[in-house]
Amino acid sequence: MPRYDVPIVARPARPGSGVPDTHVLFHVALEAAFDAWITALEEHCSGLIVQTEIALVHVEGDFHRELSNGSATADVAVRKVGGASVTLVVELSQEGPSALAVTFVFVHVGAARTGSQPWTAAQRSALEALTR
Repeated sequence: MPRYDVPIVARPARPGSGVPDTHVLFHVALEAAFDAWITALEEHCSGLIVQTEIALVHVEGDFHRELSNGSATADVAVRKVGGASVTLVVELSQEGPSALAVTFVFVHVGAARTGSQPWTAAQRSALEALTR
């Protein structure tokens, strides 16, 4: 299972929002999880699967505790490889247990991005190597 250190930087809070400057808003944490997946894709599936050939069709985030500015550890694991889809989980943690688990479902699409396209045997094998 690939593991990465990912930067998490909160955007400045709006004046009067009551949100501490160190608090990371949900969308920033989701972006960090997505970036970890793209890094894993590039490192482990380079030349087989490119970002423009996958379409995000589902995302679900379970926050277990607050994230703060700094860095987090991201664990990336493929949970299921379908005929033309892949389900994966990215867990972010900071100094302890998981703070966020994000489930992504991507579908393999053709160049026109108008429909799904089955994984090749090599693509499937590369994705399955990321399972835990």
